[in-house]
Amino acid sequence: MPELIALRYSPWSEKARWALDHHRIDYTETEYLPMLGTPVLRWRLGRWRGPVTVPALVDDGVALGDSTDIALHADAIGQGPSLFRVGREREMQRWDRLAERAMSAGRLRAIERVLADPVAVQESVPSTLKALPGPLRDSAVRTVAQHLRRKYPVDTRDFETTMRDALRQLRDALGPGRYVLGRFSYADIVMAQILQFVRPHDPARLGLGPASVRAWTASLLEDEFADLLAWRDALYRDHRSASGSDAPA
Repeated sequence: MPELIALRYSPWSEKARWALDHHRIDYTETEYLPMLGTPVLRWRLGRWRGPVTVPALVDDGVALGDSTDIALHADAIGQGPSLFRVGREREMQRWDRLAERAMSAGRLRAIERVLADPVAVQESVPSTLKALPGPLRDSAVRTVAQHLRRKYPVDTRDFETTMRDALRQLRDALGPGRYVLGRFSYADIVMAQILQFVRPHDPARLGLGPASVRAWTASLLEDEFADLLAWRDALYRDHRSASGSDAPA
């Protein structure tokens, strides 16, 4: 059975998880611990040099370390309609790059805000560290967060500009329709994830406590893009379920 190595709260992991579920692929999920879990991740992926990150999928000799590669693999082996539109590959790549820029800015902003809030730090403790004594546990979480800050050096001052540009492009692409490329596709999944950094969807499922939700939320953008938040929530309602069965497009 395929194994997904993921961060529960990560929008990148959610992209991969959604694609696997859409195609009704049974898989196990292993929680990844940033920095501390890197040696094991390198071993599982067979990559001893260069950066490695999650989500990662290990499936019968295939090792994939990118959410889009995982989605393409799910498309190849799974059931149901494809998430990738034939003949529109360049458009899909453009949306993926746009989402990546916005999510990268959102991630660094969220890390900075979590580190500034002791309650959010407590909420961010992975289950594998919860048994540690309080001071040691908090130190481990801060060390991991600071590692992520160094690993993904993005200027958080550009967060609102980057996010607003991406969301305006999304709004223009949707127009009066429901989907970025005319029918439900991976483009909708990736663009829905940038809205996690405006207001998280279903934070309990992601393991985000109230302080973490506040750290992730961009209140200045909530009202401006309320229509897109509603679009995102409808997309989850119509095309996302724990069982992996999507409603027809």
